[in-house]
Formats: sequence, structure tokens, C-alpha cells
Amino acid sequence: MSAKTNRLLGRALLLAAGMLASGCQGPAGAPAPVDFGVCWRADFPPQSRPIFTPVAARAPDLLSCAADLDLAYLSEGAPVTGAYQGRYIFIDRAAIASAERLNMIRYPVFNVAQRASLESQLRALLASQSTRSRSQG
Repeated sequence: MSAKTNRLLGRALLLAAGMLASGCQGPAGAPAPVDFGVCWRADFPPQSRPIFTPVAARAPDLLSCAADLDLAYLSEGAPVTGAYQGRYIFIDRAAIASAERLNMIRYPVFNVAQRASLESQLRALLASQSTRSRSQG
């Protein structure tokens, strides 16, 4: 290879590496918080990195955090995204799943039967809270 070809190839590689690096820091590549035991809810302003709000300060594991976020999903009726110790948690009608980044493959947290059991218990909790607040009001 000629010196000119080597220079062009080197510049192309630097440009490609720069594009990859900047893409990893955009909203889709934003890392989830890694704070030990903290369950986070993520909100996504347009064209910005996620904003994280703590949901629980002493969540023992990813499953507990997913259950806390599922309660928010059932209360609000809209998809919820959260995070636990460096992993994103995604909750929607189809599944509760987890991934290391927003744009990576999502793996199920609960199977269908586990989710049905969890949501049955969470709906009972919501109903009891609703009954309690009506009796107090």
C-alpha cells in the first residue's frame, strides 16, 4: 500500500472510531446508573440523555426493582423504563425485560406465569390502597 492510501485508511478508521464512540454516548447508548441497591425510573426528554429518579433506595435485586416499576406501569397504564445496578428494565404490555443499554437485546425478567402472578398481587395491593384512601377521605 502506498503512503497516501495508508493515510486515507488511517483517517477513515479514526473517523469511524469517533462516530462509534459518540454514538455510544447518545441517548440510546447512555449507561444505566450503577448505585448499589437503588431502583431508578428513567424519563426521556427529547434529544437528551435519560433523567433518573430513585424509586427505591434499598431494592435487594433486579427482580424487586422490576416489581416496583411494574406497580408504576399498572398504576399509570403506560410503558415504564427504569434501571438497577447498571441494567435497564423495560415494562410494557408485552413483557418485563432487561438490557445493559437502551439499544441492546432485551432479555425477559419474568416468564408469562411469573408476571401474571406478580401482577395479580400488585393489582390486589393497588385495590387495597384505593379502598383505604377512599375510607380515609
